Amino acid sequence: MADIKNMTDIKKDFVIEHLEGAQIQDAAQGIRYVEGSEEEKRLLRKIDYRLIPTVWIMYVMSYLDRANIGNAKTGGMGKDLLYLPIIMAMWGAVSMCLAACTSYGSLSIVRLILGFVEAGFSPGVLFLLSCWYRKNELARRWALFYTGSAVSGALGGILAGAITGNLDGKGGIAGWKYLFLIEGAATILTAIGAWFLLPDYPSNTKWLTPEERMLAEIRLRADGVDAAQSGEQKGHWDSFKNATSDWRTWVMTFMYMMNTGAQTIQ
Repeated sequence: MADIKNMTDIKKDFVIEHLEGAQIQDAAQGIRYVEGSEEEKRLLRKIDYRLIPTVWIMYVMSYLDRANIGNAKTGGMGKDLLYLPIIMAMWGAVSMCLAACTSYGSLSIVRLILGFVEAGFSPGVLFLLSCWYRKNELARRWALFYTGSAVSGALGGILAGAITGNLDGKGGIAGWKYLFLIEGAATILTAIGAWFLLPDYPSNTKWLTPEERMLAEIRLRADGVDAAQSGEQKGHWDSFKNATSDWRTWVMTFMYMMNTGAQTIQ
């Protein structure tokens, strides 16, 4: 039986015996894995078709909610007063609350809360992708995910123009308020759909067969990734300290702020 830590040295084809339940777990030490097998390609396509479109749509909605402050101002807000599924539903609800703002102070507070709620989305998506893809597969999927910002930028102005132009004054409500209400409600509906579509970990995903779940785990372990499913689990505080004490975290934070700030110049 080959030890799981030495699977990267195994060059034979991937083989799975047709086993059930606990037998699959017991047989894990005997799995043989090689990169690029037909089984792995089929598994990757199945994961791609389920995971990438879902997080992409969520990202589009994230950017729509983030950019609608500028669109709302264009739609007349300035005349009336000087952001995974749970997180998404929360930022959708907070975004809808913007329609109730009556002053610059209240607007600033709600936008600050929106920023706190949205802050966990992109890191959460990156963590989710790392639970399914090997290191050399992540860049392409992340790039596809990130195209959502460009698409939302192209659609945001069109949607905002249609909403504010056609609904302004309806029922005595300003068009820019409809913008926050409609896009926030759409975000919440998208979050409900994502709740049923997004996978958790390979080991407990029901739309994969037992053989596919085992392959998904083994290929990550062969890449030195444990998919955060086994081994010693750190507490929230220890994880927080590890993240904030790493200089890479702050460099990435600064670069992301500069990138996002540049995208707001329209």
